[in-house]
Amino acid sequence: MKKRRNRMAKGEKNRENRHDQPLDILGEMSEQAIFVRLIDRTEVVGKLLDFDQYMNLKLEIDEEELLIRGNNVILIATQWEELETAEAGSE
Repeated sequence: MKKRRNRMAKGEKNRENRHDQPLDILGEMSEQAIFVRLIDRTEVVGKLLDFDQYMNLKLEIDEEELLIRGNNVILIATQWEELETAEAGSE
């Protein structure tokens, strides 16, 4: 039983080293144009100004700021043109 736990602990460490955390990835998107899809299927494109640990987003759209609560977000992307093409092909 102990060996199994040790293997799991090592596997968890390897996974952490291979993948960035979601907030790290979001930080790389800062000051870039992003595509955001909300729970109600509303889609927004704007420049990511800021975010917090709850993934609340502050976007700039046409020189105005928009705040989006993180629990309403289902998708964030920087290359949404490819996303739309993939979705069209799956329908």
